[in-house]
Amino acid sequence: MEGLSHNSASTDASVISSIMLAGISRIAPPNRMRVSEAAEKYATVISAGGASGWDASIAPYMIEPMDLLSSRRHEAVIFVGPARTGKSMALLDCWLTYILTCDPGDTIFYFSSENNAKDFSGRRLRKLHENSKVLGDLLSTRSHDNNICTTIYRNGMILSLGWPTSSQLSQRDARYVGISDYDSIADNIDGEGAAFDLAKKRVQTMMSAGMAMVESSPKRVITHPDWRAEHPHDAPPVDGGILLLYQRGDRRRWYWQCLHCGAWFEAPAIPEYDDLGDIEKSVDTARVVCRGCGAIHEPQDKRLLQLGGPNNHPGIWVPAGCAVDANGILTGEAVRSPIASFWVKGCAAGFQQWHSLVRNHLNAIRVFEKTGMENELITTTHQDQGMPYLPKRLGVTRDALDLLNRVEYWPKREIPKGVRYLTAAVDIQGNRFVVQVVGWGAHGERWLVDRYNLRWSTRLTGNGEPEPVNPGMYPEDWDVIITEVVHKAYPLSWDKDRGLKPMLVAVDSGGADGVTDRAYKFWKKCFARGLGSRVILVKGDAKGTGPRIHKSYPDSTGRKDRQANARGEIPVYLLNTLILKDALAADLDRPGYIHFPQWLGKWFFDELTAEVRTASGWEPLKRGERNEAFDLFVYNAAINLILGADKINWDFPPAWTDVERVAIRMNESVQGVIHDRPTIRKPTPRTQSDSWGL
Repeated sequence: MEGLSHNSASTDASVISSIMLAGISRIAPPNRMRVSEAAEKYATVISAGGASGWDASIAPYMIEPMDLLSSRRHEAVIFVGPARTGKSMALLDCWLTYILTCDPGDTIFYFSSENNAKDFSGRRLRKLHENSKVLGDLLSTRSHDNNICTTIYRNGMILSLGWPTSSQLSQRDARYVGISDYDSIADNIDGEGAAFDLAKKRVQTMMSAGMAMVESSPKRVITHPDWRAEHPHDAPPVDGGILLLYQRGDRRRWYWQCLHCGAWFEAPAIPEYDDLGDIEKSVDTARVVCRGCGAIHEPQDKRLLQLGGPNNHPGIWVPAGCAVDANGILTGEAVRSPIASFWVKGCAAGFQQWHSLVRNHLNAIRVFEKTGMENELITTTHQDQGMPYLPKRLGVTRDALDLLNRVEYWPKREIPKGVRYLTAAVDIQGNRFVVQVVGWGAHGERWLVDRYNLRWSTRLTGNGEPEPVNPGMYPEDWDVIITEVVHKAYPLSWDKDRGLKPMLVAVDSGGADGVTDRAYKFWKKCFARGLGSRVILVKGDAKGTGPRIHKSYPDSTGRKDRQANARGEIPVYLLNTLILKDALAADLDRPGYIHFPQWLGKWFFDELTAEVRTASGWEPLKRGERNEAFDLFVYNAAINLILGADKINWDFPPAWTDVERVAIRMNESVQGVIHDRPTIRKPTPRTQSDSWGL
C-alpha cells in the first residue's frame, strides 16, 4: 500500500487475518467431537509430575461427566468427588480445550477466592497454553489481550477468571460457566443468593447452547444424624454446598461389577479393613467387598473394576431410579432433571490408593481418641473419601443420672490419689463468681475437687453486713478471687497437713456490661502483686473458626464501640469452645477418665448435660438452662493445654507434677488476706506468644 512501510503493512495484514479468522470461527459449525475425544486429541494437562496428555484410563469415571458438558438436553453438570479424582483436569482443563478447538464461546471460570483464580491462571492456564501447540496457536497475538484474569483468543473468544462476589456473578454473560471448589464458597453471595444460581443466569441467554458446571469435594457437615435415605442415591441433609445441587439433579453414582459373581455395587468411600492395633498392619488388610456374594477384591483388582476384564464390564454411572443388568445395560427409569449430577467416592479415585485411604482414616481416629479433636477426621472424610462429615457429638445427649451414677467416694474437698496438680476456673455471673477446681493426673485424667460460688464482697452495708458481689460494677469485688481461689489450698487426702494450690486460674473476661473492663483491671492488679503467672483471662469463641487456644493482646483504645479499657498489654486467651467442648464430650464418654465426688448433687450433672451438639455448634437443650459445669470444665481443659500437659512424656514427667515435691504445708496457705507489693510495675505490652502460648 502506498505510504505504508513494509512492517506496517505486515502488521495490518496480521490484524486483518485475525479478524477474518475470528469471523470464520464464529460462523463455522462446531466440530462434532465428544469432549473426552477432544481431550485425548488436544489436551495437555498439568499435574505435579509435569505436562502430559489426558489419559482416560486413569479416571474413566470422568468420561461421561465431560461428554455431557456439550449436551443440549442438560443445562448443568454437577460433579462431587474426593481430591485426587482428576476432576479439575477433566472439567476445567479438558473442557476448555474442547471449547477452544471444537465449539468456541465466551467462558467464565469462577474460583473460591481471588488468589485461587490467579493461581489457576499462573499455574495451570499458562502452562496449558505453553505445552499445547494447538491451544498456544489460538492465543491472540496482541499483548494487551491477555492478562491474569482475562484471555482473548484469535477466534474472538474470551476466557474470564473470577471469584464469587455479587458484581462478578451478575455483570457478565457467557456461553459456558464453571465453578471450582464450590463447597469453599459462601452459600449466599452478598445477600443475592447461591453462587450456582447466580452463575447459571449468566448462560441463560444462550438457551440450550449454554452450559454451567460445578465441581467440588464435599466440605459440609451432616445436619441430622437420624436421617434415612428414601433412595440409595440420595445425599444426606447438609449445611449447604454442592450436595444440595447434586440432589437437584439425576443423582448418578459410580458402580463396579464384581469380578466373581457379576453383581453390581457402588464403589465405596473407604475400603473395609481389620483394625489390628498397628496402623500399617491394618492398612495391609484393605479390601473392597462385593455386596452380592461377599467376595473380596484386593487393591490390585482396582484397574479391572474400573476398566473391565474377561469376567466383568467397565464401571458405569447409574442414575437414581435405574439398575444395571449383568451385561452392563441400564434398566428402569432415571430421574428426569435438566441437571446431570454425579457423585464418585474415595475407592474409585484414580490418583488415590486404597492403602492411603485406610492409613489416613486410622491416623485421624487415633488423634480423635487421644485428643477428642475431629479436625483430621473431617479432612480425610471430605478430601479422601469424598463424603460429608457427621460430627461425633452431633445430636448426642447425655442423661444427668447416668453421670450421677458414676460418682466416687473420697473426702470432701480433698485431693485424691492420682492427682498431680490443680487448676481452677472462674465463670462470671451477674451476682456471683462460680468456681470449679480440677485435679489432673497423667494423660489428661481428672478429678472434680471443688465447686462453689463466691457471693459476698468485702463491701459492707450500713449494718456492717457484706454486700453481694457485683462483678460488672465494683472492681474491688474481684479481690475475693485472689483470696478464695488463687490462694486457696486443698489438703492431700493421704496427708492432710500438706496440700496444693491451683497452679493456674482462668477467669472469664466476657459477660454483662462492665465485666470485661473489670476483668482487665483485675488482671492488672494480679500482675502488680506478683500473680501474673498464676492468673489468666479467657474468652470463648463459639464460632469454632480459630485454633484451640490463641493468646491475644486486645487494644480497645480509640474504639468507640469498646467499653473495656485495654492498650495491648493484657493477655487474653481466646478459646475455640467448639473444639474444646467436642473434646470434653469425648472425654466424658470414656469410663474412669473424669471422676466426680459423691457430694455433688444432681444440679451439677444437669449443668454438665445442658447442651447438645448441633451442626452449628453446642446449643442449650432448653432455654435458660444453667451450663456452668460444662463451661468451667472447658476452661480447666484449656488451662491444661496452656500448661503444655498434653505434650508431657509421663515416663519422665516434669518436676512440677511431682506432688510429694511441690506440696505445701497447709498453714502456709494464704486465705482472707491480700498482700500488696510496695512497688507497682506496669505490664509490658506484648505482641507475640510467650511460653504459655500455643
